[in-house]
Amino acid sequence: MPTPSRDASAGSVEPTRSPLDRQHAACRRLLATGLATFVMASCGSDGAEPTAPDDAQDTAVASIAVTAPATTVPARRQFDLDVVLRNAAGGSVSGRVSWSSSDEKVLTVNASGMVTARLPGAATVTATSGSATGSLDITVELADVTDFVQRALGSAELPAMGGAIVTIDGIVAIGVAGNRRVGGPPVTLDDQWHIGSNLKAVTGFLCGIAVDDGVITWGTTVPTLFPELTVKAEYRDVTLRDLCTNQSGLPTNPDGVTVTSPDPRAQRNTIAAWAFEQSDPAASRGAYHYSNIGYAMAGAMMERAWNTTFEDALVTHLLDPIGVTSFGWGPQTAFGASNNPVPHRWNGSDWQTCEACDNPPWLSSAGRMHIRLGDWARIVQEMLRADQGTSSVIGASEGQTVSSGAVDMGSGNSYGYGWRVTSRPWANGRVWTHQGSNTNNSSVAWVAPDRDFALLALTNAGGGAAFAGLDQLVLRLLEYYEDGS
Repeated sequence: MPTPSRDASAGSVEPTRSPLDRQHAACRRLLATGLATFVMASCGSDGAEPTAPDDAQDTAVASIAVTAPATTVPARRQFDLDVVLRNAAGGSVSGRVSWSSSDEKVLTVNASGMVTARLPGAATVTATSGSATGSLDITVELADVTDFVQRALGSAELPAMGGAIVTIDGIVAIGVAGNRRVGGPPVTLDDQWHIGSNLKAVTGFLCGIAVDDGVITWGTTVPTLFPELTVKAEYRDVTLRDLCTNQSGLPTNPDGVTVTSPDPRAQRNTIAAWAFEQSDPAASRGAYHYSNIGYAMAGAMMERAWNTTFEDALVTHLLDPIGVTSFGWGPQTAFGASNNPVPHRWNGSDWQTCEACDNPPWLSSAGRMHIRLGDWARIVQEMLRADQGTSSVIGASEGQTVSSGAVDMGSGNSYGYGWRVTSRPWANGRVWTHQGSNTNNSSVAWVAPDRDFALLALTNAGGGAAFAGLDQLVLRLLEYYEDGS
């Protein structure tokens, strides 16, 4: 039994108090002084003993839950991931998280958990904190930019338009809008559009493949492959390189030449005889002068180097190997047909169809192809790969040759192998670009090889209004590529 003790100040006797009794007494004195915050933090209630720390105070991360606004997203879309960290008891805790992607060609994720969807495909994002991980599967789809095309189409008041974004790894966005002919059926992604002189870069690329193949050199001269011609002195030293870089001095177009054969190769031989034997140079050899004849003659040199037609050589050495299947030569629609976008020209008050309109067959290598938008993008993708030395159809050395400028055009531009080569800040340096038109169809390409992507746009109309509309669409595609919105 405890021994009583006397309180000397009060003269009363009380039992010896336990430590808990003394704590409660101290708490009552603190409450009397108004120090409530300290009391709530330091004092128990109802006479209960202090409890052990709650399990939520265990800060070790045991599990991670990763969520996203959506798990199927369009390419180039950017979004933030959310993450919840929990301890072994299920309580929320905080901690540092690192991120990774299982396939950075499909999507990337930065240090703060922001995802950039890059290319159609599937990938897993993983969050790691200590020894704990959490993951989320995300599917990236081809971005449908039809709305952008529709807005540009409405603003420019064109019959139809199409646009695409392609990277070195593949197509990331595509869309078409409008009508194949005014008042006619709508265009589709399977339609074939005329790309005009944007084929020149394809011809230049094919010439590079021939050089890489060893059947010709850039220095091969016209008389070497056209020995039957009496070549004028001004053209005797003209080479394949001169033809592909518009330095041959040949006129832009033939003047008063009649071709009678329906065969494209025979027509090119007729044009070659006129061009090299009769035509007067439009410029000195080595100076820049844009020439459709020059590109037709580059195609004729390919025919003789490979002993086949230009059209077949293009299929065998480029289109088939990279999987391009939908294309043709000449008018993309027959007279009165509406199976593809029909050419249109402005008559001063409205758009009029130009039924079965195109250039003669001898001009194929200068710009007479119609092709599905997605397949044109596939060709440009291969050109990006060639510039990086990873093409499946051309070696690194010649791939870089056909990517380069060769002759000064002034104002910081040069021309080379079917491209005008310049620079833009948004491209981080080099840009390849070209316009194409047979006056009734138009196309434009902007390629940023140092950033590995390209912007393509086309329409079934010709003239200044057509190119203004295409430029507007290209600008919108660039904005989408930059931020995914």
